Amino acid sequence: MRNTDTQTVRSEAWEHLPAQAGASSRYRRWFIRQLIPAIGGLRYAWLTFGNNSVEQISESPYIDIAIEESELPEWKDICLKSPYVRASSVAHTRALTTIFLKLEDGSLLEITLIHCSRKKRGIFSNSRVMLDNVHINEEGMKIAPLAFVLEYLFSPPLQQSREPSGLKAYYQYLPLEQKQKILQQLSRRFRSADLQDEAASGTHTSAWRWIKHTGHQMWNSLRLSGN
Repeated sequence: MRNTDTQTVRSEAWEHLPAQAGASSRYRRWFIRQLIPAIGGLRYAWLTFGNNSVEQISESPYIDIAIEESELPEWKDICLKSPYVRASSVAHTRALTTIFLKLEDGSLLEITLIHCSRKKRGIFSNSRVMLDNVHINEEGMKIAPLAFVLEYLFSPPLQQSREPSGLKAYYQYLPLEQKQKILQQLSRRFRSADLQDEAASGTHTSAWRWIKHTGHQMWNSLRLSGN
């Protein structure tokens, strides 16, 4: 992976985080602010933009374990993990943002956000950049509930689509076992009897009701606070 634009961003310099990868920098700043305290043991994070730029993000006091660039997967390998990128050409992808998080046990957690500004292969998008897909690796499954809400950070609730968008579309194509695993995590986290029942059956109505409600609350809070 080429490193043509590496920069360390301290907590006092969030305003200078560049608005790359199509999405507004304030969403990315807000997401990192929420994510860092939410994951126990997180000490370091990288953001990658496209295929030629790496930005190192550090937030005091969470600077204990560094992620060497050599540990990061190749950008093409990341793209090939996405069923949406495989279904279309990489040229149709507006931009790619991957967040790499390293935990205290040394495991590398990976969340890949793929943004685009056009329709491709039936996946809804419009002139505003929205989240088309999130890839979560095995370690990332530990925070699946948090990652699911990302759809509503990049897709305002007023957007309408006939096609399932973002994570909902991704979720629909997951094997039943993975759906159940996600619902089990949700039910443990929120102690919801409805979610526990759905984890057993593989359905997801209540899960998405919660995700949508929480995501809209987050969006409104973000919009009203201006952060």
